[in-house]
Amino acid sequence: MKKLNAIVAFLLLLVGATEVYAGGPWPKKKGSGYVQLGVYVIPPTNALFNNNFETRLLNRAVIDGTAQIYGEYGVLDKLTLSTSLPFKLVVAGEVIKPEDSTAVQPPSQILDSGTLFGLGNYELGAKYNFFNKSGFLVSGFVNFSMPTGVPLKSAKVQNTGLRTAHPTWGFMPGISIGYGADKLYTYLDVGANIRTHGYSHEIMANFEFGYKIWKLYLAVAIHARFALNKGLDIPETALDQTIHTGMYINNQNYLAWTAKVIIPFNDNFGANLSFSGAFMGENVQQSPSIGLGIYYQWDKKEKES
Repeated sequence: MKKLNAIVAFLLLLVGATEVYAGGPWPKKKGSGYVQLGVYVIPPTNALFNNNFETRLLNRAVIDGTAQIYGEYGVLDKLTLSTSLPFKLVVAGEVIKPEDSTAVQPPSQILDSGTLFGLGNYELGAKYNFFNKSGFLVSGFVNFSMPTGVPLKSAKVQNTGLRTAHPTWGFMPGISIGYGADKLYTYLDVGANIRTHGYSHEIMANFEFGYKIWKLYLAVAIHARFALNKGLDIPETALDQTIHTGMYINNQNYLAWTAKVIIPFNDNFGANLSFSGAFMGENVQQSPSIGLGIYYQWDKKEKES
């Protein structure tokens, strides 16, 4: 078991993470770890949020699907490394005629339908705990994201307008504050995402509250993402700036919510279910996100056995 856990942790640290970073200030103890395989789907829609509460229509309905491997490993009692590997499947379907005259109308040019498969943004993170007393914790974190999606120069990307990742490097330092007791936990993460290639820098925040009922954890979360300096979509390539799919473009904002259930099967294995929606946004789909994850975790005592 000791060798197996070490191999799993090493492999996970070689593969990377999506833009969704590890939540909460709690570090893993040295030698402890967590691995999750998650599947997330945004059902087909041809409507994007525009200017927070308005609607922007697309010529085709788009689907955004993700299969993601995520992992955490305690290098030291106060230092945890995190990583994940997202595989993306995005689809542009049949043409849909606009029916909402009050919405921003779709572009006059109709791009091809199609399916695109590739990696999302690879990401590697670290979290260090500075304060831990009476259930209150304060930790700092930093995450690096990489432009590992299908290249924008790909003919399929240009013909369909689909993308699998933001075409930019990202560096996000932040702070996480939380409290945990026997049956409840709550935390707030705040980070500043510095991005390259002319993409807008961002402020990102996540607040979550969870409560244990019987053997289940029920949780609700609020997520915020705000672009700081709005520019062109891809300034360095001078491609068409018209929004055809809304997939991983610049200047995306949202205020969203998530409800989830964490279901432990035993001390090591479990599952979680999630359902997310947005209160408001900019250039993001007006469709919920549905997620299912299966996880395995091990602690220091098991690793040393």
